Amino acid sequence: MAENDIYNNKRRYESFVENIETLIKKPIQGSKGIYYCKNSKNLKYFYKFVKHFEAKDLSYVRRVRVFQCLKCIVHAIEKDLASCNRDDLNLIVAFMHQKNKSSTSKRSFIRDIKAIWRVLFPELDERGRIDETLIPYAVRHLSARVDKSKEKMRNEKYTIEEFEKIIQHFDNDPKMQAFLTAVHETYTRPQELLYLKLRNFEFFDNYGLASVSEHGKEGTKIIQFENLSYPYILKWYKSHPLKKNLDSFFFLVEANNGKYKQLTPDAINHKLRTACKELNIDKKITCYSLKRMGITIDRMNGVPDKIIIAKAGWANGKQLATYDLGTRNEALRRSLIQKGLVQPKDENEKKFLPQQKICSFCNQVNGYTDELCNGCHRPLNREKIQKIVNEQELLTQNALIQRLALLEIEIKNLKKS
Repeated sequence: MAENDIYNNKRRYESFVENIETLIKKPIQGSKGIYYCKNSKNLKYFYKFVKHFEAKDLSYVRRVRVFQCLKCIVHAIEKDLASCNRDDLNLIVAFMHQKNKSSTSKRSFIRDIKAIWRVLFPELDERGRIDETLIPYAVRHLSARVDKSKEKMRNEKYTIEEFEKIIQHFDNDPKMQAFLTAVHETYTRPQELLYLKLRNFEFFDNYGLASVSEHGKEGTKIIQFENLSYPYILKWYKSHPLKKNLDSFFFLVEANNGKYKQLTPDAINHKLRTACKELNIDKKITCYSLKRMGITIDRMNGVPDKIIIAKAGWANGKQLATYDLGTRNEALRRSLIQKGLVQPKDENEKKFLPQQKICSFCNQVNGYTDELCNGCHRPLNREKIQKIVNEQELLTQNALIQRLALLEIEIKNLKKS
């Protein structure tokens, strides 16, 4: 059975189902809603989807999204959906383009309308049986591709200096510092972090672990807190008001209104907006901005994509393009700096420089790809050096043992004679 999420989509879905009959009423001018069902015959499709959702056991966020799409469809067209042809579908999509501005929302609408038609008006196979694998003819021509020239960059890309200012702004709120640095470093979804309880955490000398046991989009996984987030995570844990109750949420509300309840992304986004306003940072930074920028900065610093994919818990690298906010010019400049063709202009860009290797024995400076010192020809890898030292010590010990054994034999022979 589907569970509620951090955004309370279960309540939104149940409220929608209870008020399906009211969709035929035109919203009052000035009210929040603008869509309504212009043909009462189309209400039956909402009830059909209720049964479909229960059979598929879909998440509540998916149910709400499909209902919002269907609500827009029945508002855009007055005909019964069963009698709609391709021209009618084109009118619906044209109406959607007027309302939805972002390329992501446009693509989602096209995918959803195809899924809706596949459920409501499925195609039949050669034997007259329903075939859910076929896209209905009426929506088959619709494409989710959006003109690249119409895409706009998100106004959420912050610098390291701005991130440090935001963290310093919350000096008196260790909970916010822990959350912000954790999302930035671990790429964890806000919902996954906010569902963590005290029993999910394990602390070590210089790092911490947390196990995602519920509400994980990719299932269960382990989150590792390292250099950036671990000090703040540990600081908040030590000052946690319900530290003795292992079943309490790690991130909880401390205010009197809803005290000790689960913290929500909306509350965190509100604090972020307030902080950005006070710090004169004119950017729309949200919980997901932290995740996107964490991935972007790590890629700019040369972290391999395989490590980022494993850290984020993705099955493949398809989502990298969505979460990486780096531009083509930034990637080109990083490549030129790494090859030594362009000099870095600040401390951040110096990180892209090839790292030289200095020999521990003769202090000879070697190239970053060299494995043996150009001066004394010893290995530059510390593990190999330690291995050689250990082998030499072992040989010395064995030789000493053999000499002692020979001396004991000679002493015994002398005593006998």
